[in-house]
Amino acid sequence: MLPTHRDEEPSLFNKFMPRPVANEDFKLVLPAFGFSPTDDSQKFYAQEGVVDNRKYIFTFDPVRFSADSKNRNKRMAQITAWVSEKNKSLMAAKKSRKLEPLERDVEGMIKKRKFKNILRIDIVPFIIPITNKKGAVRTVQSYQLEISIDMAKYDSARRLDGITCFITNVLDMSHASAIQKYRDKNKIEEAFREMKSSLALRPIHLTRTERVKAHVSICVLAYLMMNTMEIMLEKEKVHITSTEVLNRMKSCQLNEVGFKDSVEHSIVMTQITQQQKTLVELLKCDDYLKPNSLKMLTNFMKK
Repeated sequence: MLPTHRDEEPSLFNKFMPRPVANEDFKLVLPAFGFSPTDDSQKFYAQEGVVDNRKYIFTFDPVRFSADSKNRNKRMAQITAWVSEKNKSLMAAKKSRKLEPLERDVEGMIKKRKFKNILRIDIVPFIIPITNKKGAVRTVQSYQLEISIDMAKYDSARRLDGITCFITNVLDMSHASAIQKYRDKNKIEEAFREMKSSLALRPIHLTRTERVKAHVSICVLAYLMMNTMEIMLEKEKVHITSTEVLNRMKSCQLNEVGFKDSVEHSIVMTQITQQQKTLVELLKCDDYLKPNSLKMLTNFMKK
């Protein structure tokens, strides 16, 4: 997959999605734009084109489309409510307000709600007359905020709702294959997340390079073992996770038994339960329960 920022990509997208769609009409509009369902349930739509020996695959996800639309409406409502409250506060000012802090507040709100270049809030000077108890009138410099929206840019942003673009230089690759290859890369990212959390890759309380490498290597091997267990459990249609298997097996341990201050000791294994035995057999590890294997393991532990 090749990410790129070529000028042709926006023009190709303009052709595929000339205007934004709505919740009530996307099933009718998308086919007219050339998008076709990727499955019978019509939960995913795709459209592709080739520019400069690169295939651009635009996909439309109705679920994400709905979420993007709701998120934008929510952010717009938050800005509108903020402006309304700010105007009430400015209207009730008893002392003159400074322009610079208000400008920073407005800029921060637009940036926070991610409407930069789409929404504009003008700060309009406003004079408030205030009469004291003796009837004397003085004036207070305040302001009012006015919202304006660039509808062309707003609609342009709406066209991206639910849209993802995949780019590949393999022109004969189907859009389903290209999308799957992109998803496969997530397995690597998920592996690192799993090692950082469940397998305690971090924090690393080591400084020597060889020890850091050994720590990471053990975590990688542990992840491979966990992943292999998940595959075997799924194959056998056993609906538990590898973590649950380890939790059920942790009471079965090798124990060093001996008298205090004595050099004589022995290593014995905790009596295995029937449930643990079933799991060991399921994971094709029952050979390790055989006397010879246990003897080799205990001899290794003694060393």
